[in-house]
Amino acid sequence: MNKVLSAPKKGLFKNKNTSIKRGTSPFIIGLLVVFIIYTLSMAILFGWAVFASLKTEDGYLIEYLWPNNEFYFNNYINVFKHFTVDVNGQIKTVADMFVNTILYAGVNAFIQALVPCVVAYLVVRFPCKFSSLIYNIVLITMILPIVGAYPAEMSVLRGLGLYNQIWGTWIQKFNFQGMYFLVFYAMVKSMGKEYWEAAYIDGADQYTVLLKVIMPLLKNTIVLVVLLQFIGFWNDYQSQLLYIPSYPTLAYGIYYITNVKTDSDLVNTPMKLSAAIVFATPIIILFVIFRNKLMGNLTMGGVKE
Repeated sequence: MNKVLSAPKKGLFKNKNTSIKRGTSPFIIGLLVVFIIYTLSMAILFGWAVFASLKTEDGYLIEYLWPNNEFYFNNYINVFKHFTVDVNGQIKTVADMFVNTILYAGVNAFIQALVPCVVAYLVVRFPCKFSSLIYNIVLITMILPIVGAYPAEMSVLRGLGLYNQIWGTWIQKFNFQGMYFLVFYAMVKSMGKEYWEAAYIDGADQYTVLLKVIMPLLKNTIVLVVLLQFIGFWNDYQSQLLYIPSYPTLAYGIYYITNVKTDSDLVNTPMKLSAAIVFATPIIILFVIFRNKLMGNLTMGGVKE
């Protein structure tokens, strides 16, 4: 009896060694080397951009690749003081562009995470022909190209009075199309009926199940989607050019200083790099704060058996 209990299981250490060997396979090592080289290349370029932004225009032209010992911090001060965007005769400052960016990126990111989550839950919770139709619509719209739809979309927005209104972009984002609907659909479907059935037994209604059962379980995924969408909207300047030209964002400011503005004091390379670094700093801070959410695994609670 004691021999049976104390005898080691065959293959126990063999499985561990096998997993270690799999972790150090040539493919994994090669992939790690590629990622390290890519990370170093991005870090070197970013470091050069920071150093180059601290030069004067003449200093940049003289020492192109590596900075001298003199740093010129007035470039960053000039970004806040003198960098403006002319929109139909109205001057928009950096503060105006920052507020527009928060309203555009922040609200739209929340909407683009909440709406697919709710629709995915309804499709899974109430399976019927209409639910299958919604699921198929998402798949079809992801396959079909949207090139050429902008003129019709602009006509509809003008007809509804949504064009050039920042709240009009919020209404535009009330759709469930895209990859994140499929992500929420898969996660809700993997939950099983036990979640809402247990809530119904306790007397919960449909809204209580959604808000107090499903949403908390999907909290990590919702936060992740909001962060990813926020970063995407923060860097988006094309939508601002198309739909809200009177509300310039920080991303549009970079486009403006690069392609439109002709003031020689603000369009030299050190000034452009200073503006780009200033406008990218909030995203860098956001990534540092929420790096565990962005880089970690998605987790979800379970029903205790």
